[in-house]
Amino acid sequence: VAEYTGPHDRPLRKYPEVELDVNAMTSPGVGGYIVAQSGQYTAAFAGWTAFGEEFTTTSAEGVLGAWLDSSPGSYAKETAVAHNGVVGSVLTTVQNAGTLKLASNTPVGAWVSLELPASIKLQRIEMRARLQHASETNLNEVAQQSFPREFGIWGYDGSSWVLLKSVTGHSASSAFGYTPTHVNATTAYNKYAIVVTRTNAVGGSNSDDRNFTAIGQLYFYGHEEGDSSLDTTLKSVYNVPGTQQLEVYYDAKDLVDGAVTSVTDLSPNTNGGLPSDSPQISNGAFVFDGVNDYIYNSQSGFTGGKTYTGSAWIKKTSNTNGCVFQFGNGSNGNSIGIFYYGGTLDYVRAFVFGDAAANSTSGSIPLNEWIHVTGVYSDKTATVYI
Repeated sequence: VAEYTGPHDRPLRKYPEVELDVNAMTSPGVGGYIVAQSGQYTAAFAGWTAFGEEFTTTSAEGVLGAWLDSSPGSYAKETAVAHNGVVGSVLTTVQNAGTLKLASNTPVGAWVSLELPASIKLQRIEMRARLQHASETNLNEVAQQSFPREFGIWGYDGSSWVLLKSVTGHSASSAFGYTPTHVNATTAYNKYAIVVTRTNAVGGSNSDDRNFTAIGQLYFYGHEEGDSSLDTTLKSVYNVPGTQQLEVYYDAKDLVDGAVTSVTDLSPNTNGGLPSDSPQISNGAFVFDGVNDYIYNSQSGFTGGKTYTGSAWIKKTSNTNGCVFQFGNGSNGNSIGIFYYGGTLDYVRAFVFGDAAANSTSGSIPLNEWIHVTGVYSDKTATVYI
């Protein structure tokens, strides 16, 4: 990847970027990610499992797959003071040895940390409660009561832990929902931790009201720092485009699976998008039904005399006609875009509506493969690139 300008950071990403599907508690970890913890109930509930596979209807977290800091066998104590200063501090023969203090300057509490291969500026974290049964559609008492209520988000600067944010009143809103907490850190760190000092347990003898901390899934969202040099720099890294020069940029990679409700413009502008009919998000991509799904915004002022470029990653699942994108109002000379022609034609066309068209080679868009397509429009001419 060649960089010609700077400084610029990478777009917002979710960390870890790889699924931690095996033990990541010792160096070198998994993909450079290393997890540490204050303690665990059993190895099946170790801290790294909170960064592993998403909950599905066939993979519940009743016996593994969520982080439990200690034994779930004792009744809850609402505050840290009520249980020797610690929430989730019950020690049993099945709890592995651990420390309930992250560092000398942090409070006592259950903690889990993630070390990253590169430093990031943390924008937010997202946390989901543990789900015990595959058939659940609502939070049960155990999952809700063990979910963190008060905690600190900490970053490690290489010599000491720095408090980035203190959180109170934190709770789970739904069985499958992630609760976001925004940080917007201005300093980059390569190690982050949360220290839980209070859960949502309310005390008493309710058998579902236990004294332990449980997290089903935890993600850190942030920006890796870019190169600050203004010279041309060659890097062996994934090609993540800069956004400063873009007019509009939609990307589903950091969005939660499900129906599209709105799309944030990731360019420096505010050209946000809205759904028509029912486009979906699945595995970091927008999914359209090929009939009447689309995402639109209010920008419609294309005029000739300027050069425009539009690009998209597409994966067709059938040879059915469909519009990749269109900018403008659809009248002659006032609209540009890319359209896929299916059937025996099987090519993409970059077009200036009513004036110019450029087609790719027939058969250049294979089924079920991601293909990058670009249209370049200069006045009333069009060029297509695959």
